[in-house]
Order: sequence, then structure tokens, then C-alpha cells
Amino acid sequence: MSIEKSDSSYEPLLNGQLAELLAEENLNASAEQAVSSGRMDIKVRFDTHIVAIECENYGIGKQAAAVHDAIKRIIPKDDLGSADADIAIALIYPPNCSPASLADCTDLEFAIVHPADVHDLTSYEISDQSQWTLSSVNGLAATVRRLNDDIGNPDVFAQKLNNSLEYAVEQLSIYQRKQIAQSLNLPEDETDPEFRAAAKRAMLVVASAAMFHGRLNSYLVDMKPQTDARTGESFQEDWPPLRLQQCLQSDDLIGALRDAWNLILSIDYRPIFETGIAAIDGVTHDPNLTAAFRRVVSASLSIVRVVEGLRHDLLGRIFHAVLDNARYDGSFYTTTAAATLLAGLSIRGSTDLTENLADMRVIDPSCGTGTLLMATAERIKDVVGDVNDSVLIENVLSGYDINLTATHMAATTLGLLSPTTKFHKMNIFLAAFGATENHAHSVKTGSLEIYDEGDSLPFFDWPGSMQQFETGVNRREVEKADIVIMNPPFTRNSLRHNQLGEKVKNDVKKREREIFSKAPVKVSFTSSGPAFLVLAEYLANSKKSTLAVVLPLSAAMNPSTQSIRQFLANEFQIEIVVTSHDPRRFWFSENTSISEMLVVMRRSKENNPTRFVNLSRNPETVHEAFRLAENIREGNFDSIAGTLQNWSYKKMIKGDWGAVQFFSPYLTSTFSRIRTGELFDVTNLGIIAKLDSTYRSARSAFSLASNPDQHGRRALWHFKTDMTNTMRPFTDTAIIAKNSQIDADRVWERRSRFLIPVKVRTNLARVIAVRLNEPSLGSYWVTVHFREKKEISEKAVCLWLNSTFGIISMLGIRTPKTLCYPDFSIQGQNQILVPDMSKKQLESMAEAYDLNADVILGKWADADDPVRVRLDDAVADIIGIDSEMIATARRELAREPMCTNRRYASSP
Repeated sequence: MSIEKSDSSYEPLLNGQLAELLAEENLNASAEQAVSSGRMDIKVRFDTHIVAIECENYGIGKQAAAVHDAIKRIIPKDDLGSADADIAIALIYPPNCSPASLADCTDLEFAIVHPADVHDLTSYEISDQSQWTLSSVNGLAATVRRLNDDIGNPDVFAQKLNNSLEYAVEQLSIYQRKQIAQSLNLPEDETDPEFRAAAKRAMLVVASAAMFHGRLNSYLVDMKPQTDARTGESFQEDWPPLRLQQCLQSDDLIGALRDAWNLILSIDYRPIFETGIAAIDGVTHDPNLTAAFRRVVSASLSIVRVVEGLRHDLLGRIFHAVLDNARYDGSFYTTTAAATLLAGLSIRGSTDLTENLADMRVIDPSCGTGTLLMATAERIKDVVGDVNDSVLIENVLSGYDINLTATHMAATTLGLLSPTTKFHKMNIFLAAFGATENHAHSVKTGSLEIYDEGDSLPFFDWPGSMQQFETGVNRREVEKADIVIMNPPFTRNSLRHNQLGEKVKNDVKKREREIFSKAPVKVSFTSSGPAFLVLAEYLANSKKSTLAVVLPLSAAMNPSTQSIRQFLANEFQIEIVVTSHDPRRFWFSENTSISEMLVVMRRSKENNPTRFVNLSRNPETVHEAFRLAENIREGNFDSIAGTLQNWSYKKMIKGDWGAVQFFSPYLTSTFSRIRTGELFDVTNLGIIAKLDSTYRSARSAFSLASNPDQHGRRALWHFKTDMTNTMRPFTDTAIIAKNSQIDADRVWERRSRFLIPVKVRTNLARVIAVRLNEPSLGSYWVTVHFREKKEISEKAVCLWLNSTFGIISMLGIRTPKTLCYPDFSIQGQNQILVPDMSKKQLESMAEAYDLNADVILGKWADADDPVRVRLDDAVADIIGIDSEMIATARRELAREPMCTNRRYASSP
């Protein structure tokens, strides 16, 4: 095929024709448009967005050239972050293409160039990494239409806002960053000596205040107050405040914002605008600060213009994506889809509401950005219909948190229920947490104080300051709730406490233990989650109260949380537990990869079974979550992508919530039958053997070495699933003493032939227990020492654990932190179920081990692996199990999402 030479007079003709063809596809497209960065080949306008199409004729290097031009259209051209287009397409016309043939062309080559792709990459790198598509004009038009939806995606705007915040932080000196962080009492972080993270959060406060200001723009003229909320006297000032756009056009942006926000405070909105004013007033003003604020406010205005109505589900996703507080203080925020699902399950209908809505109380004692409160408000409006938003804001909804930035977001989203509502109070409170170093007697633990202080919450007035410990914090009476809904902080308490100084941190820990010393159940403070559950039970004290929570899935299985499970099951009817076995989304919180569950429980004397809904597909959107909640409420389980298991009240009251462990009800039932001894006599591994957590000591005492030292020590150090694939593997490295030879000798004495892992990749693993020829240890292995018949017991139990029933027995006690990479606690490992075997059975199992010890096993997702079939047949014959039962279990295990790392519907 001959290649027609590119020519500058020729390409514009193609551009013009392509624009006309796109216009025929009902797109507002025009060619050769003058813009600040030159001429845009084709501009496609939507109501709120512009898509640029940059075209080149076919030829060497033309892809990169088109990408280069596309980048110019979407990169900011000024300090406001403005660009000629919001997103771009790089397009290559095929060889010999003419205006006349363009309509029938099927090999237009194009790629999307997104603003998030352009950082630190060259045009050639972006071109190489892009997904180039061959299609027709019709296909191009369809892509452009979808781009409009993508541009309105809150994740895209979160990226834009995040870029603006990062830019703003870079404009400030370290001293200014420290100032703006201190102005909002944001804690110092020793891992952030330049105050970047704290300053970014402070800038987000400014951004959210600006977004609310922008949302009020079109209403302010009609909102003139009669009484000034700041003074309680008659309002006398000029009205209205400047619109956000007008503030941006002012040479004195900071002064214009301060004046406008102060004037808006005459209506109210104190949590939003007093905090915003504190942020802009608490830092030394200079041109760099003005440029920083201008960039942030401009980005905020662009979000207001595009994100329709600033719905809480969209705004929440933007806030969560930007905050990423987990790295800062251990806070994880509920996804808007999960919040919608949980609220939809907690309020079944009008019978769950009070007759007079103003009498209803909904409390979130760890409200974060208010996502759960907003989802509850939306659910109430779904049920009731016409609701006075001020009633929801002033009477129904209350939230408490120790995080100023989060509570500011909560106040913003709550106010957006109805921005024109002139409410007199907003029940979002910054719970006092910590103390000043010289006021240890004034230590406060956030909303946990409610449990000890006679329903009185110590809180900071907006915008909040540790200095208030000097004069005493404010107090507010806390009413008991009809619904307590929350995502309590189950992360380790070190993150929650790290924002405090060492002395205050210890005082807070002491105060927490003191508060819950007389609780009806023992509260561990590895994390604050159990304490919040005790507090929630205390708050949910009416005869009809509902408690709805997001919890880590490990809380359903860990021996350490059994007493809390029993406590909850005694106080409530555990109505429903929703888990996700979706490998793409096995969590319900933002910025986490920990498996979680949704739990709804009610005060009731009925001993009904608990419904466990294990999802194969976790809803990603509010709409999907709404439909799922509706189907669960109405019992339409055939319409749900998942499995249903009914768990008896007796099991729940004992703390057995084991229905979360497997997606397949058959596997859950099989594990239960093994545990109860229904199929054969069982014992626990911890009874017949001593388990030793040598992996921690091994890591401390030994270093890896290419060659052994005079001691000649070797270890099975790793658990590499592609190499550790037989029941009798070889050691994989030499080890030598790290520091002290004496310490190394002591640890080495604890070695054994039989090892079980502390973690396992369930979608890759082939074995779950090993027996080496020589005693050893490793950094991923627990050593096991059998009390009797050591060699024969090692072989027999190794064979058992690597059979299908053995794998199920071990997975049934796992700590399900992540779907395909669970942990095994030493407490759980002691509870691993093994058959209580006679001497003859032990000998037969050991013989079967010897026959198969060196044969490579298949992955657990391979139901037809001949080695596993042989192991299962041997176990069935020796122990006396129905061979069809173990074969069915093997097939079900092979379909489990945690073994396939695929959604169940995609499994073979």
C-alpha cells in the first residue's frame, strides 16, 4: 500500500470533514478553533466540558506528535489550573484517507489522553502506553460521548482537586505550611517534617468552604437574614455577599473570601465558614499564598459547576480520594455505595421511624466526613417522601469525630442537604481528643468520653483548638439514639494516638482503659473498635434501637473479639451480615484493602436466625447499592449476586459468626460438620502438638546468606508458592546469626520438621503444611512439635491438612484480612481441626504421605488435580468419609473466589 505524504494544507480538510461527520452524530463539533495554546484541530463542546481532538496524517512519529498537541490542550495554562479542554483524543488518519472516503473509513486510529496521564511522562512515553483503537467515525463519536460521562466522574474531579491541592502546598514555605496546619490545630506528624500532608488537609478545608460558597451562589440574593446569626441582633449590613466567581476576580482574593464568608455566617453555616476563615487567616499572606488559594478555589468552582447538585455520594468520593487519612491518622471512610446499602438495610420502612420525625435520633459517634449520616438522611427521605431538611439537620442527625478536616467535610455535606435552609444548629461536633502537655488531668478521648461522663460530650467549638484545654472544653448533652450507624476505627490504636505527644498519648491510653474498666465486656485497646461497639450499644438504648456498623471481617472470626460478638448477640438480634467475596472489592471503606462486613442488629427478644449475605459482586455505585438493599429487604435473593446462609441464634450467641468464611454454603456447612465431629471424631492441633511462633524470632535472630557459616544452618525461609509445591520441600536459603550468636542458637533450638504458614496466597498456594527431612524454621512458618509418635504424626497430619477437608479446616480458622491473602493467628492455629486418629489410621495416613510427599500438587482452584484427588481418596478411605462428599467439597473449593481470585460467576 502506498503511503500518501502528509501535508499541512491537506490535514485541515480532513479535520473539517471529520467535524461535520461528528456533528451529524449529534455532537457539537467544530474544526480549526483558535485557543490560547494555538489552534485546536477539532473542539467538541458539552454543557460543562470540552473535548479536544488533535489529528495527524499517517506516518512515522505521528502518534507522538498527535499526543504532544493533545497534551497542550489539557495542561493548565495559568495559575488557576485552567486549560483549553478537559480531556483530549489523539487521532491518526489512515493512509490514503480523503474527505470523500472519511465517512466509510473503519481504521481511524485514536487514543484518549487524560490530564492524569501527563505528569512526568514525555509524549512518546504517553503514546507508547496509550491504548490505540481502530474504529469508524461512529465509533469515535461513541467514545467522545462516553468521555463526557468520564469527565463528570467524581474520581476525575478528585484527581483535579488533588492536583490543585498539591500545587497549592508547593507554593507555600515550610513555615506557612506549619502555620496553616496549626491554625486548624492539625497535629504534627514526625513522618511529615515539611507539613505537606497537614497543609494539604487545611487547603481541603478551604476548598470545601469554597464549594459550599459556590453552591450558594444562585441563592444568596434571596437568603438575606432578618436576624444576624453571629450576634443574635437585627441584620443591618449590605447584602448579598460576593459570589465565588467575583471573589476569584478580585485582586485581593483572600480579603474577598473572608468578607464573603463572614457575611454568609450571618445566616449560619458556622462549622463550614468559621473553619474556612481560620484557615485563611492563620497564615502569613504573600503572593504565593494568594496564588495557592486562587488555584484551590478555582478547582472548587469547577467541581461546583459540574457535579450536579454536589450530591453527597459524589462529593464524598471526592473528599475520600483526596483525604486518604488512613496513612495520616488511621481513619477509613465508608464508600458511598456501602453507606447507601447499610442505611437501606437499617431502615426497612416507616415502622423503623418515629411517628413524629423530629423526635427521631440518628447518631454516628465516629462520623468522619458524614457519609453514613447523609446516606441515612437519603434513606429517610426515600421512606417519608417530603421531608423538611431543617428537621433532619437540627433534630435527627448527630455526628462526632476527633478529626477537624473530616468534621468540616461532614458539616459541608450535611448542609448540602438543602443549602437554602436557614437552620439554627448543626449537630456535627469536634469531639475533644488529647490534652495540652501541662493539663494531663483534662485528658479527653473523643466521643468515647460519652460512656463515662453521664451522656455529656466534651467538644471543641469551631474551628477547634487544643488551647481550649486551658479554659475548659464545651459540653453538650447527648441523647440516646433510635439508630446508631458508624464505621468505628478498627485500625491499630497507634495510628489514632500518633497525632499526640508521647506523654499525652500515654495519658489518653490510660484514660481509655479507665473509662471502660467497668464495661459489661472486657475491652481490648489494640484498636478502639471494640470500645466504640460498647459505646454504640450504650447509645442505642431504646426498645426499638438499631445498630448498623461497618466492621473488619476479622472481627467475625478472631478469638480476641469473641467476647464482643457474644456481647452484641446478647444485647441485639443480629439481623443481617453482608460480606463481599468480590476479589475486585472485598471492602466497604475507601483507601483500604482489608476485608469488611456490614452488620445490622436490632433490640429484640426474638431469637430469629441471622441472615448472612455473601456477595460475589460488591456494588460500586449508589444506584446498585440501592437496588441491592431493596432486594435484601424484600427477600428477593434470586436477584442478588451472592449466597444466603441462615445462621442460628445459638451459634451467634456463642460468638460463632463462621458463615462469613466461605462464599459457598456447602463449604460453610462442611466446615461446621467437621468442627462438631458429625463426620468423624476430631481434635485440635494444639492438643496433640505444641505450636511455636518462631517466625518472629527467626526474623530477629537470623540473616539470609548466600553461603552457610560454620554452623551450616539452612531454612525454609520463604513461602514461595511456585517453589514450595510439594509436601516435602527443600530449604531455600542459608542463614547466619544477625547480631547475637547466643540468640540465634536459642531460636534454632526451636526448629522442627513440621511447619505451617502464618500467611498464604490462597489463589496460588499448592500446600498448606509441609514436613521437611531435617528440622528447620523460617520467616513465614510456625514450627509444630508433636507430643507423641512424632514422625508418624507429622506425616499423617501433613497429608490431612493438604487434603481438601484439611484445607477447609485450616481456612475455616483463618483471619480474613484480605480475600486471597489471609493471616493465621497462633490462637486460631491451635484450633485447627484434625481427625482423632487411631494408631492404624495414623500409620495408613503416613504411608499415603510417603507415596505422595515429593509429587507437585496443583493449585486449589484445580478441582481435577490428580495428586489432590489421590490425597482425598486416601483420607476418605482411612477416616471413613463419603468419597462423593469430599469430591463435592473439592469442586466447591475450586470455585471459591479466594481460591480463583475471580468473581464467582467467572469461575469454571
